[in-house]
Amino acid sequence: MTLQMVADDVGESIANAIAKRLVIASRRPGYLAQVSAVIAAHEKADPDFSALLVWLRARLSQPVDVAAMAAQVAMSPRTFHRKFTARFGQTPARFVETLRLEHAQSLLRGTLALKFIARQCGYADFSQFAKAYQRRFGISPDLFRQAVVRTTAPIAAAATVTMAPTDAAASEAAMTSKVATASKAEMAPTAATASKAAMASKVAAASAIPAAPTVAAAPVKP
Repeated sequence: MTLQMVADDVGESIANAIAKRLVIASRRPGYLAQVSAVIAAHEKADPDFSALLVWLRARLSQPVDVAAMAAQVAMSPRTFHRKFTARFGQTPARFVETLRLEHAQSLLRGTLALKFIARQCGYADFSQFAKAYQRRFGISPDLFRQAVVRTTAPIAAAATVTMAPTDAAASEAAMTSKVATASKAEMAPTAATASKAAMASKVAAASAIPAAPTVAAAPVKP
């Protein structure tokens, strides 16, 4: 509904852009397809279908069928299936599987258990998930994860070595900071010290003024 209101006010292109930002990351790792199914779908979707994509992405761990998808866009299942396939070039079931497997690829970057990932992506068990993943990508989920670890671990290690200062460097920097602080403390006189110095200067200047000569008393005549 919100996307439809945006489309009515400012146009479908902006509504699609908003929907796109809501459901995809701005950057994808190099080993994932840089143009995901979600991006490609949003490029083709009208506001009704864009809202459906948001709805689908929020329910990847749940069972979703054509009837439920059709209800989201107020169409009969048959009409929805025909229009969806014509719009996106694949059936609703195939598209949902694509979303699930792309989400699985993202989760495989982390350390979640494979069985948990399978459930999060809407598969009843790991075996069903592994078969679907192998069929789509030609590699099993566990082998994909191992490949990701081999690819990213050296990069992460190099970044850690480059960015983290050595203990010696950190110690030297701390010592330099302490010396600078101590020097400033010694060089900057306090207000009381400055006041005493000024008073001593005034006293010394006053003492240097020559005393006025005394006038000899006139002799008293007898």
